[in-house]
Amino acid sequence: MNQRSDKKRHGREPFGRRMLYRAELLGHGIFYMVLRHLGYEPARWLLYFVVLAFCLLSGNIHRRTRPYLSRIFPGANALSRWWLTYRLCCNFGLVLVERAWMGICPGAEIRADFPESGRMYEIMKEGRGVIIVNAHVGTWQMAMSLLSESPVDINIHMRYDQEAAARHYFDLRGGGCAFNIIRSDDNFGGMLEAAAALLKGDALVMMGDRWSPGTRGVDVNFLGGSARIPVSPYYLASATGATVIVLFTRATGPKSYRADIYDVFQVAPDAKHDPGAIRAYAQRYVELLEKYVKKYPLQWYNFYDYWATGTTEAGEKADEP
Repeated sequence: MNQRSDKKRHGREPFGRRMLYRAELLGHGIFYMVLRHLGYEPARWLLYFVVLAFCLLSGNIHRRTRPYLSRIFPGANALSRWWLTYRLCCNFGLVLVERAWMGICPGAEIRADFPESGRMYEIMKEGRGVIIVNAHVGTWQMAMSLLSESPVDINIHMRYDQEAAARHYFDLRGGGCAFNIIRSDDNFGGMLEAAAALLKGDALVMMGDRWSPGTRGVDVNFLGGSARIPVSPYYLASATGATVIVLFTRATGPKSYRADIYDVFQVAPDAKHDPGAIRAYAQRYVELLEKYVKKYPLQWYNFYDYWATGTTEAGEKADEP
């Protein structure tokens, strides 16, 4: 059972947290209603005004984005950073609007390009299992629509909260999910189920950029500072022989996304016994992420101090687009 459900059942969730959650439910409910009855464009324009009001009234969002924006835009003044925060929040909001639109409206169409899909499918057919390492960029849910012709079963390793205010498109659509969800907040972090899927030759999608307490992580060099990222993908690849594919998505316009393969590699079988080797693979991944964020800086959805020791509550609760 997830933490929010457990607190809710026992009535221990703080009053302020409950009220914030209800406000989030109301806000998302309004957007769902607009999407259902008026369509995509009215919801998109409503988003711009809502985000503008949020950025004008809330100083907290600017504090949350400052650590990242000051690194990626070191010469930006306070006014420029305010505008960058607004644009970053708008981009993230559009991800939520578009995934809701996919779930609510039967005729919704998203243009999703994946030029190297054939290359990925050929790797999958090798039968050794594939770990697709993504990040909180673009949206992995749009990327999943690109894998509809996958020759193997797709598994998603994620924190799954069915009571979250921002619901996933497959929850809104109903009728089940086209892929298997392996919950990272389950026993052993879902690692046993993940390893079993890879040994069957299936594909496993994991986020490589968000570490949380209680899981394996390593400090790497990222955007001029030390940040901690998870290392489970590389331990799993070493233990199972699975191929690692680094795949990032990005928005190319309204209702339009593209996925690109940034790297394909094998993790040495003995790396799982060598923390230094595992760190090298993690650094390899984060250098690809740094390349991505420098090119598309307002499509990495990070709303907490990524370089602080440990993970803040804001980081733990950040949405997975």
